[in-house]
Amino acid sequence: MTNIRISVFALVLILCAAFKSHVTDIKPAVGDIAPEIILRNPDGKLIKLSDLRGKVVLIDFWAGWCRTCRIENNTIRQAYDSYKDKSFDIGEGFTVYSVSLDTDPEAWQKAIVNDRLSWPNHGCEFKKWESEIVKTYNFTYLPHNLLIDGKGKIIYNPPDARPGPARTISWRATSRTPPPMGVGGGSRNLSWAQSFGWV
Repeated sequence: MTNIRISVFALVLILCAAFKSHVTDIKPAVGDIAPEIILRNPDGKLIKLSDLRGKVVLIDFWAGWCRTCRIENNTIRQAYDSYKDKSFDIGEGFTVYSVSLDTDPEAWQKAIVNDRLSWPNHGCEFKKWESEIVKTYNFTYLPHNLLIDGKGKIIYNPPDARPGPARTISWRATSRTPPPMGVGGGSRNLSWAQSFGWV
């Protein structure tokens, strides 16, 4: 009986240590250079995240089968259309690098067209959650976003928690410098827009 208690206690300690390290060690972290992403676009051409240096980039992890992603695409499209040609202290212009976790090329391309995602940077490996990019960027839900500055440094990376539902928001003009990180609140999947002063 004592051996069982010791084993259970040891298991609880191991689980607590694993949970604590997962919560406190989010990698890549704010301040890190975003790991390179190289994917094929719908035309079969390789697109690199590093080729977008100089711009503020929203890395958007999504999928055509993800209902919440499809709702959030409207918000991202509005941000892209409004800010793609703006100048910021942290980068010249704004763009999106969309990383899809779809498995069907036709469904992926149809979602891009149907959601009117007009930016040129769409990539997919067609491996769903088995993608190495998922492991590298360390997330377990969709949609998931990171914001990087013109030098490729991560300036926003949410904790790994399920997002709330997307909501309609009204856009306003922004200054050249976004507010300090952590300003704002509300739904997790709009936090990147709030931290950038867009809502």
